[in-house]
Amino acid sequence: MPTPWLKKMASGNEAIVLEESVCFESFPERAAHWATRLRLKVTRRIDGPGQRLWECEREGRHFWLSFDDWFPEISLEPQDADAGQMIPALAAETGIMSDSAPAADRAIAQLNPESPPQPASPAEQAIPANRGSRLPGE
Repeated sequence: MPTPWLKKMASGNEAIVLEESVCFESFPERAAHWATRLRLKVTRRIDGPGQRLWECEREGRHFWLSFDDWFPEISLEPQDADAGQMIPALAAETGIMSDSAPAADRAIAQLNPESPPQPASPAEQAIPANRGSRLPGE
């Protein structure tokens, strides 16, 4: 089983990718394993085309154990910022290493989206600003 790793969610919270190479059919068994290991109480199970989601609770905080067929993995995702604060402790329970994300994810995480735009390259500067769709002679 691969080592779990952290990934940044669109919400800004971190999720834990618990296991890779999970498929739609193997999700229930693997989700039950992780729910037991992380002492999560499963409160609801949702199955849909290409996606499975278990709502879970621990210490009053709410999470999702999720699978979708875009990435064949099972992840633990906080439902809100309060649950997100518990992710580091849960990650430690999985034996996660602090720098265990795949290299590509680490590189993306290091990018600062608020950095100033870089100047255009000479090739980009050579493109005329007025690039209408008119053909020559129109």
